[in-house]
Amino acid sequence: MMFATRLIAAATFTTLLSFGSAGAQAGNGWRWSVSGDDTLPYLVYEDAERQENRFILMCDNEQRTAAVSVAVTDKRARRGQSVIVELTVNGQTVTMTGKIATDNDVHAHVRKAPYQALVTLLRRPGPGTLEVTRTTYTLGERDRAKLIKEFTRICKLKA
Repeated sequence: MMFATRLIAAATFTTLLSFGSAGAQAGNGWRWSVSGDDTLPYLVYEDAERQENRFILMCDNEQRTAAVSVAVTDKRARRGQSVIVELTVNGQTVTMTGKIATDNDVHAHVRKAPYQALVTLLRRPGPGTLEVTRTTYTLGERDRAKLIKEFTRICKLKA
């Protein structure tokens, strides 16, 4: 529970989640970044200028777990509702089950995310597609490989 609270706080603190339209595409301001610290690093796909993010992969080195947070724009999404999150890169997909969480925003939260599968997928070349509750995002490729390398160096989970 502490990890979920820390993930939500990090997501809220880092950027406000996107409430744009479904099918939003990666634009010039969207980028990958690594934030946090040695205990709780996270990889974020964000538009810092507009203070939005679409995807957060967080690593809790103390609890030895990973979690994912994804912006949700579906106005019918309700707290506690089960949700499927699919991340696809170059024809390969990782499917995760999570729950809708709300605080200052609405997002899908996947506890115990499949860290190794996600890192392997994000290392693949090409843009990614992220689908959750009637919302599809494109996640750009620029600098992703470099930042995945940095993130996996900080995160102590087996990649």
